[in-house]
Amino acid sequence: MIPQIKGVAMLNAVRALRSMGKERARELLPAALHKYLDDERILAVAWYPEADMLELNRALAQLLRPSLRGATLEQTYVHMGRLVADIDLSGVYASIDRGGMTDELAQRMASGWKQYHNTGSLAATLQDKQARFELRDFGLPTRELCLIQRGWFLSYVERATRSERVTVVESQCRMRGARTCVWDATWT
Repeated sequence: MIPQIKGVAMLNAVRALRSMGKERARELLPAALHKYLDDERILAVAWYPEADMLELNRALAQLLRPSLRGATLEQTYVHMGRLVADIDLSGVYASIDRGGMTDELAQRMASGWKQYHNTGSLAATLQDKQARFELRDFGLPTRELCLIQRGWFLSYVERATRSERVTVVESQCRMRGARTCVWDATWT
């Protein structure tokens, strides 16, 4: 199965690349992906190659990084995940601001993975001031995605717990030889 991502997940990256400078983005993207910078319509409900999204994210990180004053590339990807989460948490997942971190909320968030990706499954487990997010069988594991997900989980847990002392660590990664990617979150 070719890993694909829903258009709704690509829209923000495409909009950002278009607004941050199409010419510089053209230099950073493979020629086959320039279509996204032009006025090609991205359909929210259509499926697109995950590999295209990876390249869009790579270009976006290069454009965004200078504005983060001294941020490493890894920090830039985490920041991008936080930005995506802020958008999601103001819309699709806005309900998390209401009830705190609960098993139901963690399971609902994890089940949302399938709405955006045609490969992989995300499982969430919750204990006292700890959560574990495990991504299994994802078709295109990359370091960039792991960092973006870390940023997403940081914002998610901060909002759900209303804690400013949240830590998210990727304790296992397929890019380091593990069978799954696992992020462990703690808060006080």
